[in-house]
Amino acid sequence: MPRKCNVPEGQPGWKVTKCQRCGMECWKRPLPEGYTEENFAAILCTQCALEISEDEEQERYLAAWSRAHRRKS
Repeated sequence: MPRKCNVPEGQPGWKVTKCQRCGMECWKRPLPEGYTEENFAAILCTQCALEISEDEEQERYLAAWSRAHRRKS
């Protein structure tokens, strides 16, 4: 969700809400056709979603590195 501090004026149909992770005010937008809230793990602002994505990528890299080095031992 776009943060309200980055997008002060919302579009028609957008509603102010808070990010479930950081608590920042954000714009909750209508879901794309064919999606429901159950399709998403959490309602997050864009910044938190990117941070979680980076954390998951780092965890995958470290797990792969660990497996590769375990085999060499």
